[in-house]
Amino acid sequence: MERLVEMLTSKECKDLLFALSHPEENIFTRLERLSPEHDPLDLKPRAERDAPAAEVGKNINQDKALNLKRYVEDYHKYVESLNFPPKQKDSKDQHQNLEVKTRRGNSS
Repeated sequence: MERLVEMLTSKECKDLLFALSHPEENIFTRLERLSPEHDPLDLKPRAERDAPAAEVGKNINQDKALNLKRYVEDYHKYVESLNFPPKQKDSKDQHQNLEVKTRRGNSS
């Protein structure tokens, strides 16, 4: 025990002494206390309580997805209404593309 005390700080010694002098609660006793038969608040089982919350969450997600879809559709309509002329390549770009195609054709 002396060696253990030498290796630990004073706080660690106090924590160890506390842990050794206060054994953990029996898990089966705790489970019994938490069982539905001993429910002083008469709460519904968790599955029954969580069902409405899950439904609300699902509705919120659907609403967000629909809003996003509408936004994207409106954005596409807006972009189409801008009537951008198609981008034309300048002669330099066309010349470079022709060189690349020619080089690839020669290497085969």
